[in-house]
Amino acid sequence: MEKQHKYPGQGLKKTMLYRFGRHEVDTENFLLSDQWGRVAIEPQVFDLLVYLITNHNRVVSRQELFDSIWQGRVVSDTSLNNHIKSARKAVGDNGQLQQTIKTIHGRGYQFIANVTELPDHPDRETENDRSCHPSQKTIAVLAFTDLSPDHDQEYFSDGISEELINLMTKIPELKVISRTSSFSYKNTNKSIKEIANDLGTTHVLEGSVRKSGNNVRITAQLIQASDSAHLWSETYRHTLDDIFQTQDDIAEAVTKQLELTLFGKMAKSIPANTDAYTLYLQAKHLHQQFTDEASLEAEKKVKQAIAIDANYAPAWLLLSRIVFQATSYLYKKPFSEGLNLSEEAVQRAIALDRNYARSYAQLSLINIMNWDFEQSIINIDKALSLGWNDSEIISIAAHNAMDLGRLDEALQLLSKAIGMDPFLAINYYNLGIVYGWLSRFDEALKAIHKYNEITPDAAIQHMTVSFILLRQGKHEEALFEANKEPHEFWRLFTQHCVLFTMGKETEADKLLIEFIDRYSEHHPTILAYLHACRGEIDDAFKWLETAYEQRDPNLIMKINYTFFRNLHEDTRWKKFILRMGFPEGHWLLEQTDTTRQLHSSHSSSMV
Repeated sequence: MEKQHKYPGQGLKKTMLYRFGRHEVDTENFLLSDQWGRVAIEPQVFDLLVYLITNHNRVVSRQELFDSIWQGRVVSDTSLNNHIKSARKAVGDNGQLQQTIKTIHGRGYQFIANVTELPDHPDRETENDRSCHPSQKTIAVLAFTDLSPDHDQEYFSDGISEELINLMTKIPELKVISRTSSFSYKNTNKSIKEIANDLGTTHVLEGSVRKSGNNVRITAQLIQASDSAHLWSETYRHTLDDIFQTQDDIAEAVTKQLELTLFGKMAKSIPANTDAYTLYLQAKHLHQQFTDEASLEAEKKVKQAIAIDANYAPAWLLLSRIVFQATSYLYKKPFSEGLNLSEEAVQRAIALDRNYARSYAQLSLINIMNWDFEQSIINIDKALSLGWNDSEIISIAAHNAMDLGRLDEALQLLSKAIGMDPFLAINYYNLGIVYGWLSRFDEALKAIHKYNEITPDAAIQHMTVSFILLRQGKHEEALFEANKEPHEFWRLFTQHCVLFTMGKETEADKLLIEFIDRYSEHHPTILAYLHACRGEIDDAFKWLETAYEQRDPNLIMKINYTFFRNLHEDTRWKKFILRMGFPEGHWLLEQTDTTRQLHSSHSSSMV
């Protein structure tokens, strides 16, 4: 006889399908899913989640959960706390945000998300049916072709395409391939069917833009991938003043053609002064080139846009990103000054639009660089709650999870991000890093090689491969990769560690002296790592203290790196990790007995 769940006061319930936010719960198949597919969840956590959902109209006490889920077995408070945390994590919630499962202090818990209860239907597909015949609609918006007379409006045609992607990510039932992957087919000879097959999409939206002065002609057509049938096509002839309405009309037409269900109103473009919008698109186009010169010009353009229209939130977000890039990656602005400017700009964006998801994601990055880890978690969770279908936000969330040492969460998010944006190289690089930390070396190398396929000879990939090979004991291969690293800073860094590990200490010593002469002033974390590599424990801790005092942002992620494991048995290590202030869930915290005791004694207050 098939097992059925019985909940107190309800009697036996027939199979139900519950929908809340981006999630569905299928009680027959014991399935929790979101728009990407099945979400991993332990059976007892699933039972707890279903119990809270079926009783969402009231507060459920802790004792009631003990009685109903564990049915009288002796279970600790810590076990219930951990199950609540797992349930929250499965549905994209946490103890700080509490947007789905709320703690009612002194009383218990309540499921507060809006729940739609859908009775089971005989013809409803099972999970296996869905896996064999995917019903979810997926779309790739290709870069619209610039047909302007002088072919000098690519920034504009790209901007239109990207805005359509952004609008469609807000449609709950639609999976949207992100910009990086969709735009990789510019100037390709591949057919629509081939592109759709590469990206795993059911539909493709393509089009063209012709801009002459203030006049714009946009043609868009929706194509079904399976047979290349044109489902819909429209040409819009307007002035620039109508560009936002045109974008909204295209997105709405696609929604109707794909017979998608909207929960609430269709998302709309954020309007702006047309001159400001043109400058904004130019700045965005420059920013994506990721060079020193383009970054400077992008900053000028977006500031001009803001001077014309200071109420356009996307321009403030773009300014924040440009300054953040110049500070954290291009090293063209003093660190504290750059972060302050970046935060001021993104706070302006949030003040203008409290529901602008990407602004919260950007702020979460700044929070981490400022060592405000708890606030970073709050902001990335806010971003995910507003932009759960946005691969860019998911990629940032994955990067944040890496920074905060939440490796399982990082893997899950990276898997989702890659599914939505299979050609975004950084996701494969980050995947390789996490696999390396977990000593899953074959998977790490596979991910880094995929990164190299997309961005051949990019900086740091040879360094990363070298360290993975070094951990596998393949010293000669590791040295070969170290010597191929194009970035001089990282080449010296890697060569030193490989040579020292190989026993070539004289050569390694020379490289260390050279590195210290050239780079010691601004890189205390790297110097700590080099000494850890050499087994010089006291020197390593000396530089770690310097990095801590300076709030070196490199310390946050690089504390996970391989040779810092040489310090793990030293009594100073546990104390140092606790001083870092990492939030609960960091894998380095879980290594310390002290931390386990702290978490155990305070666990009830952390839920």
